[in-house]
Amino acid sequence: MERIWLMAKFDFVTRYYGSFLGLFWALLKPLFQLIIYYVVFTMIFQTRTENFMMFLFLGIIMFQFYTECATGSMKIFFTKRYLLENIQINKLDIFYSSIAAYFLGFLFNFSVFFIAAILLSNPFTWSLLLFPLILINLLAIILATQLIFATVSIYLKDIDNVWFLINTMLFWGSGIFFDLTAMDGKVALVKFFNPLAGILINSRNILIYNAPVDMPVFIANIVSTAFLLLIGLWGFHKYSAKALEKS
Repeated sequence: MERIWLMAKFDFVTRYYGSFLGLFWALLKPLFQLIIYYVVFTMIFQTRTENFMMFLFLGIIMFQFYTECATGSMKIFFTKRYLLENIQINKLDIFYSSIAAYFLGFLFNFSVFFIAAILLSNPFTWSLLLFPLILINLLAIILATQLIFATVSIYLKDIDNVWFLINTMLFWGSGIFFDLTAMDGKVALVKFFNPLAGILINSRNILIYNAPVDMPVFIANIVSTAFLLLIGLWGFHKYSAKALEKS
């Protein structure tokens, strides 16, 4: 654990060291997106989503956390090769430390969200105790994505373009701007197959609307996340050595 923390701390400091605003860039980017999207969806599309600003802010910071981790993993075999070739280190620790480094920035943004929720007199209920389970699900899907992308990126030189397509689909298919629970038909099934969509739904239920966890969605998300994580671990253990040779 100490090794993971030291590597995460180094990555975190490196990312913001020398920047004029430093850590505040981690907050300014989602705040800028929040302002733009809020104006567009309230003034132009006139959304009727209750407490839309908090709804949108939570979606942005959680999705940003996911995408930053996924994007950073695609070159991890190149940037961390000197560590991955060290037989005395658990190769998975590289991914754990990478997630932890981005998680520090997420905690900063989430703290701002949480304080805002308190100031807006959001009466948190006992369901708040279930949020760590939702967060663990998010961390697991991030790890699965990192393992898959890190391995595939060595063999697929167009991984950046592939990721752009996947990221775009996830961006518009995870319910960042709209409430998937209010939709019917086949579109509503997205929340069962897209773990990010389910994570956002249950996070908002707990943190914004004081509603119970949507258990069918939660269970479906756990199953799909576990499936992707198994694929990621299998692929990493089978192909990571060959990937290092090709990097």
